Amino acid sequence: MTPKLFSVWEGVYSSFAEAGGDFDAFDSGIWINKQKDRINIALKNYKMNNELSKDYPLSIVVAMELPKKEKLSILDFGGGMGLQYLEIISKVPEAKNKIDYYVIDGKASIDNRPLELDQFSKLYFMQD
Repeated sequence: MTPKLFSVWEGVYSSFAEAGGDFDAFDSGIWINKQKDRINIALKNYKMNNELSKDYPLSIVVAMELPKKEKLSILDFGGGMGLQYLEIISKVPEAKNKIDYYVIDGKASIDNRPLELDQFSKLYFMQD
């Protein structure tokens, strides 16, 4: 008989900790270094005018909404180091001056983001 495989997508729990998910994975060195690598590659591509591409439709939504509005505000829960912001402004250049982009993430992600991201005056990082 084959043993049942463990799945994180099964069960009913009274708390996140009870489910075994409260182990600070997003503060680990492995996670932070992967995020830094991804954002540094994205910054390099942005500077070189290379297209940043993911399968997220957010840049399409922004492109459709900008002609209708003078300004947009975007709140990105779990936005890491702002990778989606770079994707949006690389695909929709006028968004750089017309959106306020707020990233809410953990202290480790925010504190370890490249300082080069501070050049974007409409990109904000918050913990709560």
